[in-house]
Order: sequence, then C-alpha cells, then structure tokens
Amino acid sequence: MAKTNMKWSGWKTAIQRTESIASSNGDSVAEIQQRLNELLYDAGKVDGIVGMRTLCAAKWFFIRNGLGENINWTQQSLNVLYSANAVKGLDYDIINWEPGEAPQAYLQKDPLWGDVAYDASGTSGVETIGEAGCGPTAMAMVVSTLKTTAVVPPYLCDYALDHGYRDPNGEYGTSDSFFRACAEEYGLNSARRNFITKENASSSARASNKALFEDMKQFLATDSLIIVSVGESPYTGGGHYLVVYDIDDTSNIEDAKVWVADPNAYQNTDGLGAILPSSCCYTVRQWLDGYWAKRAIRIWP
Repeated sequence: MAKTNMKWSGWKTAIQRTESIASSNGDSVAEIQQRLNELLYDAGKVDGIVGMRTLCAAKWFFIRNGLGENINWTQQSLNVLYSANAVKGLDYDIINWEPGEAPQAYLQKDPLWGDVAYDASGTSGVETIGEAGCGPTAMAMVVSTLKTTAVVPPYLCDYALDHGYRDPNGEYGTSDSFFRACAEEYGLNSARRNFITKENASSSARASNKALFEDMKQFLATDSLIIVSVGESPYTGGGHYLVVYDIDDTSNIEDAKVWVADPNAYQNTDGLGAILPSSCCYTVRQWLDGYWAKRAIRIWP
C-alpha cells in the first residue's frame, strides 16, 4: 500500500488559500512580499508568485505578530504588516549578531512544525521534522543569522525534499550536499572538512582532529558558523547535526569549551532551548576522547 502523501500536513493545512494572497483593498502579492522582506521575513524574490517561501514567511509573520497561525489578509492584518510597530522576523540580538554569539534558535520539535512530514520515500512510515529534520533546522539557524532574515525550518525541509537531499532510505536524514546547495541559494559560502573517526583512527588521529578544532576556532572569530555532524555522543545516540558558534579562548585548545546550538534540545524541559547552557557544552578534550565529531561544514558570507 502506498504511503499517504502527508508532506506539509499540519503546516499547509493551516494556511487559508484563496484565489490570491492579495487583500480585498488591492494590495498585490508583490507588495506583501516586499514588506515581508523589509521586516526580515524571508519571502524570497518579489515576483508576485505565492510559493512555499512566501507562504512560510507570511505564516511566520502572523505567528510572530500574534495574528494566529492561519494566513488571512484582512484590513487588521494588513494594518499590522505596514505598521511601524510590526514585530520583525528576528529579535534584536540576532539582527545585531556578532561572531562568537549564539545564533538564531530553532527547535526541530517545535509544536509549530515538529509533526510536519519530512518523509524518506523508501521507508514504510512517515518521518517528521521533529524526528529527522535536524539538518534543515540547523541550517535555518545559520542562514537566518548570517543573512539577517528569518528562514524557518519547514521551508528548508521543503527545499531539501524538492531537491532530493532527503535520504530516501531514512538512514542518515539529510545529505551533506544540502548544506552546500542551500548556502549557494542564499548567497553564502561553504566548505566541508572531515574528522578522523574512531573506526579509522591511527596514531595521528588525535593530533589531526585537534588541529581541525584549532581551525574551527579561528573560523568562528570571523563571520562564520559551523554545522558539525556528530555520531554517538551526549547529544545523540546516532547521527545528528549541531551548530557550533564559539570555542573558548584558552592556552590549550583541549581545555576550551565548545558552545553549541542543538536543534534537537528538548523544548520546555527545565527551560532548555536550542542554545545550550554551559552545563550541556563540553570541552575539546571530551570531543576528542569520544570521537564525537564526524564532519565540520563552515558557512560564511
């Protein structure tokens, strides 16, 4: 029996589709896109076409401005859109982000989209963003921060699905190729470096991995964020993507703490959000001892 097409259930169904996104007083799609972009909601190209990027931007605008989860362009919602007091897509600290500071925080299990399908076509079940969307969620944190525009995880999950970056067998979630392609889509640069894993470790493995952490520290001092693919570790029992945004300045890099934003941190568990507290961040020495890191993907303007 074929799987039910559940793509975007729970997100798309909340959108009130009409003949046009245009309002009754004649505001065009392009005008709304332009204003959403001005408010740092990623509506994409101002082309008058209501695509998923525009819909995600509009939905995020409605949520951020307390207008509900359904998109419904009324005179009231338009007044909010064009108001000088409209809530922007990003908070002040992200708009004014500096290297070494925490990035925009998203959780893949956020109730707004955690149950939305991010489905591997070759599996019997239907996987969700909450279960398998760590890669697009991590990239949404990075792109939102570096481009100063709110790019939400559901849109990047849709992008990954549409461009074939979702692993059809459900074994590894999202292909590393997704990060390079997504970076290019948003005018960003990317570069991938591989750690030596425990299975392939030699006498020089620790020194090589330590040198990569030293390079990461230097990269993070510039306008860079790093997505790290990790294996079994305190963060996951299997494969997972994290965002590393800072490494402490210490005389011995092994003593430095690695500061992490985790898209799979449990929301509302002792207040734990995606930006992990010091107690949940570990030293380079612990990372090296455990061979936690597999790959590092640097993203920068």
